Amino acid sequence: MATSTISLSVKENNGEVARHREDVARKVIDYFGEHPILPSWRVICLLDDRDFQDLKSQAGEANQGIHLSLEHAILRARIPQYFWDIIRPYDRTNGKCLSVFDSVVYLHGSTCETDIGLTLTLAHELRHSFQHSAERRICEANTMLQLLPEPFKRNFTVWWDLPIERDARVVAKAAAEAIFGREAVARFLETQVEAAVTEDDRQDWVFVLNIDTGTSYKFAAETRRLVRVYRSGLKQLQQDLEQQNRSGFPKIDFDAGSWNL
Repeated sequence: MATSTISLSVKENNGEVARHREDVARKVIDYFGEHPILPSWRVICLLDDRDFQDLKSQAGEANQGIHLSLEHAILRARIPQYFWDIIRPYDRTNGKCLSVFDSVVYLHGSTCETDIGLTLTLAHELRHSFQHSAERRICEANTMLQLLPEPFKRNFTVWWDLPIERDARVVAKAAAEAIFGREAVARFLETQVEAAVTEDDRQDWVFVLNIDTGTSYKFAAETRRLVRVYRSGLKQLQQDLEQQNRSGFPKIDFDAGSWNL
């Protein structure tokens, strides 16, 4: 994948700090560019100099950033307004906003204060962007797995129970280790465990700390396995959502032969 398809915008008044954060972010982008795992996809990465509290109020105070597909996205409460003109610039000739990018990755200012923290979150959210572009049905199935009611829900109680989330954590840690070394990344993660905002946040950092990046993880294959295991529950969930006229949820044929691969 050509790294030119990944754009970067750093919001920071201090020029030296801005250049440093851009340098770190470029190393993450270069890491992905050297690995043949990405399709052609237009991504804008936004590094803020402050935390966007509207997003944290939705996602939790421990939130580090977000990936957002822009196909049908509503930016309000997800991305600060001062970035909107970058994401969807206004075309004065036709009075419409241009669709310049396919997805956006946003990082809070506090996330960018440490190099390894910036790297882990940027790599994590970039991985979500590429998952969505290459394996959209797989990502949609993960959304449905997350929404399963009891008794299935007890098997998806933390984010990394979902294959796309586990995969993003594995890839993010591998990227950080490639750039800063295993020992430095381990020390950073240990400090994050101690400084965790919530118990869920602490458990998340512990999970990442214990990831063995030398072991491969196939998130698409694991998703297909889970679909086969929970097929009846997923089909019932989809039927219930349709009867409730709930919009915004993927329509997936869980009987399709592709789930049996």
